[in-house]
Amino acid sequence: MSCGAGCVDVFEIDGSAYRRIARLPTATGARTSLFVPELDRLLVAVRAGPAGAAAIWVFKPIP
Repeated sequence: MSCGAGCVDVFEIDGSAYRRIARLPTATGARTSLFVPELDRLLVAVRAGPAGAAAIWVFKPIP
């Protein structure tokens, strides 16, 4: 889940509840994301800022 806080949180279902299993750093404001099942990738849009140009960051899930 990306929500603009500067990280992507990874959750798993634990019974009937969600449990965070990882937190990956992104860039502050990066909140738009799309998981592409055919590529097995999470694409996160990072806006331009003092640290650099706008970009699409690609994350690969680890089984």
